[in-house]
Amino acid sequence: SYKIINFAPTLLQIIVSEQVDFPVRQAAAIYLKNMVSQYWQDREPSLGEVVFPFNIHENDRQQIRDHLVEGIIRCPESIRSQLTMCLRVVIKHDFPGRWTAIVDKIGAYLQSQSSGSWYGSLLALYQLVKTYEYRKADERQPLLAAMQIFLPRIQQLISQLLADATIFSVLIQKQILKTFHALVQVCVRVHVFMCVFF
Repeated sequence: SYKIINFAPTLLQIIVSEQVDFPVRQAAAIYLKNMVSQYWQDREPSLGEVVFPFNIHENDRQQIRDHLVEGIIRCPESIRSQLTMCLRVVIKHDFPGRWTAIVDKIGAYLQSQSSGSWYGSLLALYQLVKTYEYRKADERQPLLAAMQIFLPRIQQLISQLLADATIFSVLIQKQILKTFHALVQVCVRVHVFMCVFF
Protein backbone atom coordinates (compact mmCIF):
# COMPACT_ATOMS: atom_id res chain seq x y z
CA SER A 1 0.00 0.00 0.00
CA TYR A 2 2.93 2.41 0.51
CA LYS A 3 3.31 2.62 -3.28
CA ILE A 4 -0.19 4.03 -3.73
CA ILE A 5 -0.26 7.74 -4.59
CA ASN A 6 -1.35 9.85 -1.58
CA PHE A 7 -0.24 7.22 0.95
CA ALA A 8 2.63 9.34 2.33
CA PRO A 9 0.60 12.58 2.56
CA THR A 10 -2.18 10.63 4.30
CA LEU A 11 0.36 9.49 6.89
CA LEU A 12 1.28 13.12 7.49
CA GLN A 13 -2.40 14.02 7.91
CA ILE A 14 -2.75 11.25 10.51
CA ILE A 15 0.36 12.47 12.31
CA VAL A 16 -0.87 16.05 12.73
CA SER A 17 -4.49 15.13 13.55
CA GLU A 18 -5.33 15.57 17.21
CA GLN A 19 -8.43 13.40 16.75
CA VAL A 20 -6.26 10.31 16.17
CA ASP A 21 -4.96 8.31 19.16
CA PHE A 22 -1.38 9.19 20.05
CA PRO A 23 0.11 5.68 19.52
CA VAL A 24 -1.34 5.63 15.99
CA ARG A 25 0.13 9.07 15.27
CA GLN A 26 3.50 7.95 16.59
CA ALA A 27 3.45 4.77 14.48
CA ALA A 28 2.52 6.81 11.40
CA ALA A 29 5.42 9.21 12.13
CA ILE A 30 7.92 6.35 12.34
CA TYR A 31 6.54 4.81 9.15
CA LEU A 32 6.72 8.16 7.31
CA LYS A 33 10.29 8.75 8.52
CA ASN A 34 11.38 5.33 7.24
CA MET A 35 9.55 5.83 3.96
CA VAL A 36 11.08 9.26 3.35
CA SER A 37 14.55 7.96 4.27
CA GLN A 38 14.28 5.07 1.82
CA TYR A 39 12.23 6.41 -1.06
CA TRP A 40 12.64 10.19 -1.27
CA GLN A 41 15.84 10.29 -3.30
CA ASP A 42 15.44 9.69 -7.03
CA ARG A 43 17.04 6.38 -7.90
CA GLU A 44 17.82 4.79 -11.23
CA PRO A 45 17.58 1.04 -11.81
CA SER A 46 20.73 -0.90 -11.04
CA LEU A 47 22.62 -2.61 -13.85
CA GLY A 48 20.53 -5.51 -15.07
CA GLU A 49 17.30 -4.29 -13.42
CA VAL A 50 14.39 -3.82 -15.79
CA VAL A 51 11.95 -2.19 -13.37
CA PHE A 52 12.58 1.27 -11.96
CA PRO A 53 12.97 1.26 -8.17
CA PHE A 54 10.13 2.83 -6.20
CA ASN A 55 10.36 6.54 -5.35
CA ILE A 56 7.73 8.63 -3.62
CA HIS A 57 5.63 10.26 -6.36
CA GLU A 58 6.35 13.94 -7.03
CA ASN A 59 2.75 14.96 -6.21
CA ASP A 60 3.13 13.28 -2.82
CA ARG A 61 6.50 14.93 -2.30
CA GLN A 62 5.00 18.35 -2.97
CA GLN A 63 2.20 17.78 -0.47
CA ILE A 64 4.75 16.70 2.14
CA ARG A 65 6.94 19.74 1.43
CA ASP A 66 3.89 21.98 1.76
CA HIS A 67 2.92 20.67 5.21
CA LEU A 68 6.04 19.26 6.89
CA VAL A 69 7.14 22.44 8.69
CA GLU A 70 3.60 22.97 9.96
CA GLY A 71 3.61 19.38 11.20
CA ILE A 72 6.81 20.01 13.14
CA ILE A 73 5.27 23.11 14.71
CA ARG A 74 1.98 21.45 15.67
CA CYS A 75 3.07 18.01 16.91
CA PRO A 76 4.25 16.89 20.35
CA GLU A 77 7.97 16.32 20.93
CA SER A 78 8.16 12.54 20.38
CA ILE A 79 6.46 12.88 17.00
CA ARG A 80 8.28 16.10 16.17
CA SER A 81 11.65 14.31 16.31
CA GLN A 82 10.52 11.89 13.59
CA LEU A 83 9.32 14.75 11.41
CA THR A 84 12.56 16.70 11.81
CA MET A 85 14.43 13.65 10.53
CA CYS A 86 12.07 13.60 7.52
CA LEU A 87 12.73 17.28 6.99
CA ARG A 88 16.48 16.75 6.97
CA VAL A 89 16.19 14.16 4.19
CA VAL A 90 13.89 16.40 2.16
CA ILE A 91 16.22 19.40 2.53
CA LYS A 92 19.22 17.28 1.60
CA HIS A 93 17.69 16.19 -1.69
CA ASP A 94 15.42 19.12 -2.61
CA PHE A 95 16.94 22.37 -1.34
CA PRO A 96 17.44 24.70 -3.11
CA GLY A 97 16.51 23.15 -6.48
CA ARG A 98 12.99 21.85 -5.84
CA TRP A 99 12.20 23.58 -2.57
CA THR A 100 13.28 27.18 -2.23
CA ALA A 101 9.95 27.89 -0.52
CA ILE A 102 11.24 26.46 2.75
CA VAL A 103 13.13 29.71 3.38
CA ASP A 104 9.93 31.75 3.06
CA LYS A 105 8.00 29.24 5.16
CA ILE A 106 10.50 29.26 8.04
CA GLY A 107 10.79 33.05 7.77
CA ALA A 108 7.03 33.52 8.01
CA TYR A 109 6.81 31.41 11.16
CA LEU A 110 9.78 33.17 12.76
CA GLN A 111 8.12 36.54 12.06
CA SER A 112 4.82 35.34 13.52
CA GLN A 113 3.49 36.97 16.67
CA SER A 114 2.58 33.50 17.93
CA SER A 115 5.41 32.19 20.10
CA GLY A 116 4.03 28.68 19.56
CA SER A 117 5.39 28.66 16.02
CA TRP A 118 8.90 29.86 16.92
CA TYR A 119 10.25 26.64 18.38
CA GLY A 120 9.15 24.40 15.50
CA SER A 121 10.42 26.84 12.89
CA LEU A 122 13.77 27.03 14.71
CA LEU A 123 13.97 23.23 14.63
CA ALA A 124 13.40 23.40 10.87
CA LEU A 125 16.08 26.08 10.52
CA TYR A 126 18.49 23.93 12.52
CA GLN A 127 17.93 21.04 10.12
CA LEU A 128 18.66 23.36 7.20
CA VAL A 129 21.98 24.41 8.76
CA LYS A 130 22.96 20.85 9.75
CA THR A 131 22.29 19.60 6.22
CA TYR A 132 25.10 21.82 4.94
CA GLU A 133 27.57 20.82 7.67
CA TYR A 134 29.78 18.61 5.51
CA ARG A 135 29.24 20.17 2.11
CA LYS A 136 32.00 21.83 0.15
CA ALA A 137 32.44 25.58 0.51
CA ASP A 138 31.17 26.34 -2.98
CA GLU A 139 27.95 24.36 -2.30
CA ARG A 140 27.02 26.38 0.80
CA GLN A 141 25.85 29.56 -0.92
CA PRO A 142 22.10 28.75 -0.61
CA LEU A 143 22.50 28.31 3.16
CA LEU A 144 24.50 31.51 3.56
CA ALA A 145 21.93 33.46 1.53
CA ALA A 146 19.12 32.07 3.70
CA MET A 147 20.99 32.89 6.91
CA GLN A 148 21.34 36.53 5.86
CA ILE A 149 17.55 36.60 6.11
CA PHE A 150 17.30 34.62 9.35
CA LEU A 151 20.17 35.94 11.48
CA PRO A 152 18.68 39.41 12.17
CA ARG A 153 15.36 37.81 13.17
CA ILE A 154 16.83 35.20 15.50
CA GLN A 155 19.08 37.86 17.07
CA GLN A 156 16.00 40.01 17.66
CA LEU A 157 14.10 37.01 19.01
CA ILE A 158 16.75 35.99 21.53
CA SER A 159 17.14 39.61 22.70
CA GLN A 160 13.39 39.76 23.22
CA LEU A 161 13.37 36.49 25.19
CA LEU A 162 16.42 37.03 27.44
CA ALA A 163 14.38 38.61 30.23
CA ASP A 164 11.88 35.73 30.19
CA ALA A 165 13.05 32.79 32.32
CA THR A 166 10.11 30.47 31.65
CA ILE A 167 10.89 26.96 30.45
CA PHE A 168 9.44 27.59 26.99
CA SER A 169 11.46 30.79 26.54
CA VAL A 170 14.67 29.07 27.62
CA LEU A 171 13.92 26.21 25.21
CA ILE A 172 13.61 28.67 22.31
CA GLN A 173 16.79 30.49 23.38
CA LYS A 174 18.66 27.19 23.54
CA GLN A 175 17.49 26.27 20.02
CA ILE A 176 18.62 29.65 18.69
CA LEU A 177 22.06 29.13 20.22
CA LYS A 178 22.27 25.57 18.83
CA THR A 179 21.43 26.87 15.36
CA PHE A 180 23.96 29.69 15.62
CA HIS A 181 26.61 27.26 16.89
CA ALA A 182 25.95 24.89 13.98
CA LEU A 183 26.25 27.80 11.54
CA VAL A 184 29.54 28.89 13.11
CA GLN A 185 30.80 25.30 12.81
CA VAL A 186 29.90 25.30 9.10
CA CYS A 187 31.63 28.63 8.47
CA VAL A 188 34.70 27.95 10.64
CA ARG A 189 35.19 24.53 9.08
CA VAL A 190 35.30 26.12 5.63
CA HIS A 191 37.76 28.80 6.78
CA VAL A 192 40.05 26.33 8.57
CA PHE A 193 39.98 23.97 5.58
CA MET A 194 40.90 26.81 3.23
CA CYS A 195 43.74 27.98 5.52
CA VAL A 196 45.20 24.48 5.85
CA PHE A 197 45.05 23.50 2.20
CA PHE A 198 45.52 26.82 0.43
